[in-house]
Amino acid sequence: MKDIPQTFRRNVSIVMNTEHHDKLIKELAQMGLGGLAGDLSNLFNVTNVVVTDDAHDVFVGDFGHAIYAKYEPIMYNKKKQALKGIYQFALNYVFDIKIIPELLRIVNIK
Repeated sequence: MKDIPQTFRRNVSIVMNTEHHDKLIKELAQMGLGGLAGDLSNLFNVTNVVVTDDAHDVFVGDFGHAIYAKYEPIMYNKKKQALKGIYQFALNYVFDIKIIPELLRIVNIK
């Protein structure tokens, strides 16, 4: 985490799957540090530790600033039927997604 810019380190989170989480808890228990397993965010000095089965690797980073999504709604094909009280339109969103790789890391676990 030391290579993540200093201004973003206070918002760093760790995302891992259940298998990695369970291995981490077992390793801590074998080292006699099982009591630290209850507060992993304090142990790693991060904001959040997220455990989800959707993660295939362990990710570390500032997800609030590293993934930037900008969208703009566009309305078209407007049809108004005032007497019936109907207003029809099609809504389309244009997305611009940018990922800032300097703020994300993939952890290689051996």
